[in-house]
Amino acid sequence: MDIFGILTGLKGKVLDAAHFDLLRSAYDLQNQNLEQLKDNNAAITESNGLLRERCDRLETEIGRLKAENAELRAEQAKGKEETTDYVPDGIPLLILQLYRQVDDHLLFDQQAGSVLPHSQLEIEVAFAELSANNIVSLGIMGDRGAGYFLSTVGKKLVLQVAPK
Repeated sequence: MDIFGILTGLKGKVLDAAHFDLLRSAYDLQNQNLEQLKDNNAAITESNGLLRERCDRLETEIGRLKAENAELRAEQAKGKEETTDYVPDGIPLLILQLYRQVDDHLLFDQQAGSVLPHSQLEIEVAFAELSANNIVSLGIMGDRGAGYFLSTVGKKLVLQVAPK
């Protein structure tokens, strides 16, 4: 119902009860519409605030991830340039030759113990020495013992040792 149309129609006329009720209902309807618009506006404002907070959190997270990404890229670039002065001999050298022989970056200590003619303790000590020199790192424990992964430096070193 258009309030302006009603008012234009009443212009210059005397208001009777029917016209007054008609105006009153149009006015009440306009008030209800206005209240609904205010409620909608408040809900949109609240939603907008929540979206801004989420956007700020996401931008913070993006910044953190970009920094972490840059750090990881720098570490990766550094890892490509990493070398070692460590020269393996004895059982650690045999273990590196075994990595080359099995042609894998993962070797279990029990697997090495079954191939090499040394005690399990000697093999564990050799893996500890390789680990201390960042040639291998302990990765997994399984039914075949402790699994050691070659590091980037370790992979380069394995390629430098002569095969058995």
